[in-house]
Amino acid sequence: MNATNLALTLNPVSALPFHLLRPVPPPALVHQTFAAIDFSADAIRLKIVRMLSTGALRTIHKETAVCPCGSGIPENDVAGQQAMRFVLTTLRRYAGLCSAHGAILRAVATPAFERTWAADDIVARGRTEAGIEIDVISRREEAHLLSLATLDGTAAHVRSLLIDIGPDGARVILTAGEQPIAFWELAFDLGAAAAAVASAGASAADRCTLVNVLRVQASGIVAAARPGSPTGGVSAVVATAGTAAAVVGFAADGGTTATSAEVGSAVDRLRSFADRHLRLGFDPGPADVVLPGAILLDAILDHLDQLDHPGPGTIRIVDRALGDGVISDLARTCGDADREVRGLA
Repeated sequence: MNATNLALTLNPVSALPFHLLRPVPPPALVHQTFAAIDFSADAIRLKIVRMLSTGALRTIHKETAVCPCGSGIPENDVAGQQAMRFVLTTLRRYAGLCSAHGAILRAVATPAFERTWAADDIVARGRTEAGIEIDVISRREEAHLLSLATLDGTAAHVRSLLIDIGPDGARVILTAGEQPIAFWELAFDLGAAAAAVASAGASAADRCTLVNVLRVQASGIVAAARPGSPTGGVSAVVATAGTAAAVVGFAADGGTTATSAEVGSAVDRLRSFADRHLRLGFDPGPADVVLPGAILLDAILDHLDQLDHPGPGTIRIVDRALGDGVISDLARTCGDADREVRGLA
């Protein structure tokens, strides 16, 4: 089996100062209910929260719809029309929910979403047919919002590494407090890797060989990018909601913190599972890519352990994602200035 032709490539390191990008409302505008729609390549997520008198943000509604537009070009026009109809129906329903709760809404789409076959049509028709303006954000703003989502309120002197794994690979973000100061992109096509693993079937020998090839490739990508703090150790390594959190949860047997060794062992455990077993215990989104995601996460943690200033040797889950960062940002910029925002409850 030839697994070396997988499109697993390196995207050059970017470690530049950040310019924080935030929507600026009119000074007199004050809202107490906020909503975020988060478009990725494979899902559309809605979250609505209300700010309490204490400043805490309480979730009052959340849901996820699997996005059919991220699974490749449709086989025919009918399939494409059905996918688009589903997306627009979902957007109209989300808009209705936000209106019913009187929420101020921001809809964002990741750079990965921008590469899907229907991205331009969704943005245009979302505006005209659902009344939702979808903001396709940059990698820099994505890093800012992910950092705010997972590290909201962290003291400025605390250095952390945030790891977010998506269909196109991983983003490793170095932060000071809740602010990103550098980031690295590791381009590793989880879908292609998952398809290769599936083609190996139930043969233990074939799966072992393929996983070893993928491990070598992932390690090479991480070694070339060299993510981590160049001047000192970090206090915490954090996994965002989604594939990274699914891997850590599996490695920790349902817990929220795993060691580097436990993540490495998880790759071996996942490798031995047939596909039907692999799906047990995982949400539909991460299920197909959890093994390649584990391979990539293991390579990142192994690299961090070998640095002159290694990390803590563990990774913990913070069950928040991009939409949570959007909401925290809205609450700070559009909320009651007399209230201290205390994070999502």
